[in-house]
Amino acid sequence: MSKFYAGIGSRNISEEMANSMQKIARILESKGYTLRSGGAKGSDKAFQRGATLPNREIFKAKDAEPWSYDLVKKYIPDDRPKTFDSWSPYVQSLLARNMMQILGKEGKNPVEFVVCWTPQGDYQTSEVGGTGYALRCALDHDIPIYNLNYPEQKIAFKKNLQKIIGDILLIN
Repeated sequence: MSKFYAGIGSRNISEEMANSMQKIARILESKGYTLRSGGAKGSDKAFQRGATLPNREIFKAKDAEPWSYDLVKKYIPDDRPKTFDSWSPYVQSLLARNMMQILGKEGKNPVEFVVCWTPQGDYQTSEVGGTGYALRCALDHDIPIYNLNYPEQKIAFKKNLQKIIGDILLIN
């Protein structure tokens, strides 16, 4: 049975972080993990460069399933003035595919954990864009999130990765 993780995050990351994400993806792949991501520039592409086919599932807007549109509505933060129906179909499908990054194509096979880099840490309200929706979905499903922008979460991820690979990995 396959093991899955989500490699997602900001479009604006440093070259150093991109290299770390690529390295993480290679290591996790070597331990039998399949990447789920969205193919966007920045974090998504960095993880994608480290994972080879068939060990990656890249969900694009066109891949969004009916169940994923319904789930997006659950994770709209209270401070967002627009409603789902006011967004363009493309924006709706981009957000819907983020649910698939966490729960899989059918919505029934969640990832074991999420590795990401975002500039903000309040997943409930302030995390913007598709990553915020994916993170709120992961939290709602009790899926661990490791945001590499936060030292304590980076340390927790290193400990988790150590368990997976059986030796020490230094992530910049």
